Amino acid sequence: MKQLTQYLASIGADNYFAEMNLSINELFLSDDIQINPYSEHNWELRKNDEFIIVNAIPDDEKQDRLFWEEWYIYKAEVHHHILTRWKPKNYDEIFTARKAMKYIRR
Repeated sequence: MKQLTQYLASIGADNYFAEMNLSINELFLSDDIQINPYSEHNWELRKNDEFIIVNAIPDDEKQDRLFWEEWYIYKAEVHHHILTRWKPKNYDEIFTARKAMKYIRR
């Protein structure tokens, strides 16, 4: 996954993760992972006065079969979500995007 960590550093995501006290090497560099699970994802980095957000999002036509993932910090608390359009076998909560959109607008 060295290519992924190099790519994330090239777009500045390493700095966003560092501001959340997270390391791209600890998150994504593993000998156990041979295939990049984010190869079909686009990365979005957002920041405002309240949030630092990193999203790994597949194209719209792939979202029915691929997860998307987000990390963000809000009020000094780091959050991590794995999101899907299907109801997984095990989950903690159902996320409704409409309620959250006011926080992530550019």
